[in-house]
Amino acid sequence: MRLTKAPQLWKSGVLALLGEEAARSDELLADLIEREIVARRGEHRFAGEEEYAFQHALVRQAAYAMLLDRDRQVGHGLAGAWLERAGEPDPVVLAEHFERGAVRGKAALWHARAAERALRSLDLAPALSSARRGLAMEPEGELLPELWVHVTEAAAYTGDHAEAMKAAEEVMARASVGSSTYCRALGLALLLALMLRRPEALSTLMDRLLRTQPAADAIMSLAHALSTAVFVLLIGGQRDAAALFLGRLRAIAAPVVEEDPSVKAYVDEASAFWESYVERNPWAAMRLHAAAGQRLAIAEDLLSMPHSIAFMGWDCATLGAFEEAEGCVERALSLSRSARANVPLARLVMANVRLGERRLDEAVAAATAALGEALSQSEGVIIMAAQLALAEARLLRGEFDAAMEVLGGSSAGTSGLVTVDAMARGLRAKILLARGRAGEAAREAEQVVALVRGAGVYDARHASLLLTRAEALDAAGEAEAARAAIREAREDLLARAARIEDPAYRRSFLERVPEHARTLLVARAWLGEED
Repeated sequence: MRLTKAPQLWKSGVLALLGEEAARSDELLADLIEREIVARRGEHRFAGEEEYAFQHALVRQAAYAMLLDRDRQVGHGLAGAWLERAGEPDPVVLAEHFERGAVRGKAALWHARAAERALRSLDLAPALSSARRGLAMEPEGELLPELWVHVTEAAAYTGDHAEAMKAAEEVMARASVGSSTYCRALGLALLLALMLRRPEALSTLMDRLLRTQPAADAIMSLAHALSTAVFVLLIGGQRDAAALFLGRLRAIAAPVVEEDPSVKAYVDEASAFWESYVERNPWAAMRLHAAAGQRLAIAEDLLSMPHSIAFMGWDCATLGAFEEAEGCVERALSLSRSARANVPLARLVMANVRLGERRLDEAVAAATAALGEALSQSEGVIIMAAQLALAEARLLRGEFDAAMEVLGGSSAGTSGLVTVDAMARGLRAKILLARGRAGEAAREAEQVVALVRGAGVYDARHASLLLTRAEALDAAGEAEAARAAIREAREDLLARAARIEDPAYRRSFLERVPEHARTLLVARAWLGEED
């Protein structure tokens, strides 16, 4: 182990280490300078302190090696204590001195501070290392769950979801309920349970979240957890529960929402998910995700920003604004840096952008990349979504058997998550129709429409589902039912478009999304009416 900073010394620090020899410090320093072992430095790390540095690293290393182990340990402890009093700004330096000085409580404390700082800078490997080293110091009290929450966050964002979930459980078993540490772990545990496909854990965590009363300094952390819960519940098709959690989020956030940009960002994100899945207004969702991203930038929350930007890209793709969506993906990937957990979602958005543009070879490549990243991180929901994107790309390339093979190898359709299952079954209906099995396609589409209406939660492919149902009925010879279905599809699409206040986005929504344009085209052909 070596110290991360170049070896420096200060006169007061030397005095702290010399003990009985402190009275000779001036004489000893003068001798070292004369022999060119150390030299005065022009810059000063600590105000009012004379600063020196070793001239030759080898001399410093040789002198250090001559010390007995016990002397080194005592020296590091004294050096850590002096640096702490002097205001050393780098927690890694303090942690290493205290660890090597066997001052275990202080070492754990400063390892925790080092992990926190590294997390906020997206230096996830150092954050995980500092947190683990802190835990090795066997800390007590609230410092123990604090270190575990750093492991949770670092492991989650580097894509090791299994380790992150175990760490989150350690936090929740040890932290004070309602503390910031507890709420941070709870929010991540919800998302991890969704990704790892652990429905029993999800149910328990939701109940726990609804009962949690936050401490004064935990409102932001609980707001993040509640926002996550809204997303998880909507994905699962639990509209009423999502509304309950969204209401609780807004009530918890109300006292601080105008002063804390992070809290406002989490409210905006949850509201964006509601707009997307319930109100079915991607334009409103896009604006809310954009606002959330801006507020997270103000708060310097680099962990959450890439997700907001990626979801904004999803909204743009749904609006047919494919160039903007691609820009969001590039920004999200650029911001992610070492945070691998952000990558699968961004790549999935890119796959959907390429599908919308009908750049099918690139769609296959992007979906395959998203699938590979998601598999490596056990991101269950994104695994299924990437499989659906890959299957749709195969279908659009006319590779019907390959499309069905990909779809058949996925648990999407039977996952119990309404939005994911609706997308999977809607795609299955399209494949059946393409294979000439129109009656089966129509029945499948009708069942999915009923499923979605019952839940009151809609996925981004609902317009495609309504179009598939109409075309399947027509191909099955049920002309009257087909006309009624295409009329419903057109009215549904135009009602959604009417909520888009910006004319340019409204136009791209209707004209650039292939399924939307085709819905209007088929409606005109079959019904002989203008839009």
